[in-house]
Amino acid sequence: MQRSRFFVSTLLGGVLALAPSLRAQQSVDQAAVRGRIASEIACTEGAKADLTQWSRLLADARRQLESGTTPLAREDAAHSIVVLEGRIRDTAEALLACVAATADEAIVVEEAPTPEPVLAALAVHLRAGTPTPSGRGRVEASAVHRALLGFGREVDVCYEALAGRHAIVNGTAELVLHVLADGTLVRTEIRGLAIGDAIFVRCVESGRARIVSPGRPTGGEVAISVPLHFGPEG
Repeated sequence: MQRSRFFVSTLLGGVLALAPSLRAQQSVDQAAVRGRIASEIACTEGAKADLTQWSRLLADARRQLESGTTPLAREDAAHSIVVLEGRIRDTAEALLACVAATADEAIVVEEAPTPEPVLAALAVHLRAGTPTPSGRGRVEASAVHRALLGFGREVDVCYEALAGRHAIVNGTAELVLHVLADGTLVRTEIRGLAIGDAIFVRCVESGRARIVSPGRPTGGEVAISVPLHFGPEG
């Protein structure tokens, strides 16, 4: 019987807790809700009345089980409890059915479209994605892209030579700039260059010497990661 009461309270608590969780995560079709709310209230009130009745009868059966004067009376009480537990389960299913048929219709999940990556053209054959800082400092994306313009001109020279040896090639890499709190550019790295021509790779690595500091970062030292896209646009 204690399990049955726990089941009833858990069920009702779950139903009452449903509304705020949905409100926080999803939007609701208000017109659809208004169109069915009256019948749902009548249905749930009926189920609530049944659950109240079964709970009261369970309490009576418990008293009889604990204080029955004869073995037969206690046996009858135990049998009644089992029957009432089944009725509570049936009523719980009926309560859920009051809203199950329309719950899916009411909820409209709004999914934001995935934005296309924004690429800045540094040269004819080099584009840069949005810089991502790591550390205390921050630098404006436009300042980072300006610091790479000389590097972009070098990459164009490298790419024209590559195009003379191969067909049109596209590839990506990650460029990392390490900038001190006073704005000094202390190191640059190119990671994961996805164009496997050794001459082109050496040429691009040499072109890093044309990268300049993006300026003094706000907040302190920073490592700035910049996605690079090599090759013709599109």
